[in-house]
Amino acid sequence: MKYEFWYYYLKKIKYRQIPLLLISALFRRDMSFFKWYGGLQRKILSRFDHLFVQNQSSLELIREIGLGSICSISGDTRFDRVNAIAAGWQPIPQIGQFAGNRRLIVAGSSWPEDEILLKTVMTQLENTDIKLLIAPHEINEKHLTYLDSLFPDAIRLSTMSSSPTNSRFLIIDNVGMLSRLYRYAWICYIGGGLRKSGIHNVLEAAVYSRPVFFGPFYSKYSEAIGLVTKGGASSVTEGDQMTHQLQELISQTAVYDTMAAAAGKFVESNTGAVHLIIQYIQEKRLLTS
Repeated sequence: MKYEFWYYYLKKIKYRQIPLLLISALFRRDMSFFKWYGGLQRKILSRFDHLFVQNQSSLELIREIGLGSICSISGDTRFDRVNAIAAGWQPIPQIGQFAGNRRLIVAGSSWPEDEILLKTVMTQLENTDIKLLIAPHEINEKHLTYLDSLFPDAIRLSTMSSSPTNSRFLIIDNVGMLSRLYRYAWICYIGGGLRKSGIHNVLEAAVYSRPVFFGPFYSKYSEAIGLVTKGGASSVTEGDQMTHQLQELISQTAVYDTMAAAAGKFVESNTGAVHLIIQYIQEKRLLTS
């Protein structure tokens, strides 16, 4: 998958004539495969029977090092994965209860920088009908306590009662439900983009046709670049900027509808990688002895 290059494993697999495919690969010119000193890395790639890459630029790089005959574009299997998850979506009654008939911002995999930005946004939008759900990247007690202090009237999912609540803030203090939470969103905010390590999974949100927001560090993520290019996402650097954009989405329904539709269409138009890879496996009879 993508970046799995283990020299000795690949050497033994090739030696035993076991079919070997690389899928959802993404290559950039700054990688060692394409440097003068990258001979060993290029040898690693030659041990694969086929390289399924995500895009045209990756294919062109592979052609430059003489491996174009074993390379083709399939796209990214993650699009198929999030599409399958969305198709099997199951409701979470507590989230529906919290949201009620209010607009809900769902912030997934957030870090402290993201949460401070969201605090600014929610303060500036205090007189609106917007609520905020935060599913932080880290759910240790230290970080949860920090969130409690940042949003004093927040409630945690684990202590949420069945009675209606007036709180505007809900903190998710467990794992495993993030991809289902985005379905309840009016807009989605994806964490990580305010730090150089980069953003988390944007496709889990976009698949539900929801506008997506994230920070400026997303240049290494082709799916995020594509989502912005197609108009389904926006990159923001500070709370004031995001507040202004949300106010526009509130006041101009057509703008919101266009952005939401663009997000969903982007995911839908990029599905199909799994079918192409399975078709290759069947045509080459790789699973038959």
